[in-house]
Amino acid sequence: MRTFREDVERAVSYHGHLCSGQCIGVKMARLGLKTLGLDPDVNPKTFMSLWNVTVVLLTRLES
Repeated sequence: MRTFREDVERAVSYHGHLCSGQCIGVKMARLGLKTLGLDPDVNPKTFMSLWNVTVVLLTRLES
């Protein structure tokens, strides 16, 4: 399994820059995958999908 730092680097390359919600989003996506018993290395799109949902939820909570 990738490290937290590696997942943040992937999120930055996908998102284009580092922002405050990414660390929380990455942590939540990792927890969601662990809870669901999914391996992000098998299907990296699953991780990014969970991360995207987290970012949307955090954005809605901030406004």
